[in-house]
Amino acid sequence: MFQQQSFGHFGAPDALSADYGVTLDQYDKPESSGGYDQTGQYDMTQDLQSSSQTTQVDVSKILTSGYKRNGKKLPFIKGGATDAVVKSATGIEGLITEIKASMKALGVSVSTGAITDAEIKAFQAKKGLTQDGIIGKKTYEKLGFTAPFPTSSSGGSTYNPSTDTAISKPKFYQQKWFHYSAIALVVAATGLVLFYPRGEE
Repeated sequence: MFQQQSFGHFGAPDALSADYGVTLDQYDKPESSGGYDQTGQYDMTQDLQSSSQTTQVDVSKILTSGYKRNGKKLPFIKGGATDAVVKSATGIEGLITEIKASMKALGVSVSTGAITDAEIKAFQAKKGLTQDGIIGKKTYEKLGFTAPFPTSSSGGSTYNPSTDTAISKPKFYQQKWFHYSAIALVVAATGLVLFYPRGEE
């Protein structure tokens, strides 16, 4: 036999009934959990995976804190691209991190750092797209991004490898090893000029 317990602290009832604290799961449960786990906490991944509309993701649910687009046109992306290279080329911050967050939410395994050809192609395969390894309009749409999308030099939205540029791994002169090597060379040359022994005049 259930005995009522007296509490009396602020915000609690004076006595607990038999069903006090019973979760919603113990009553009629809806067909879809709507993204809420068994503890009642919102789980974005569950919501996205349980949604029947898998072709369009609400990016507002997965925005990463460093993503800043400010209405700029999205670029074509291929393997090797990093947030830093994209920011340098377009001014868009955190795009690669954002793309990977969308991929992960849609069930594609991703690594940290630069995006890879394998990750792009795996996502394209999962969504029934041509596996060309280029993130263009159709891939962005499946990832949940909105216009303006990248445009081809021909005026359309399809990437043309002979005329269009896709952001990829940084050029050699943009990489840290090149910068450090250049600095070391300048320091060595300066030391040679200043300290090289001169003969008597």
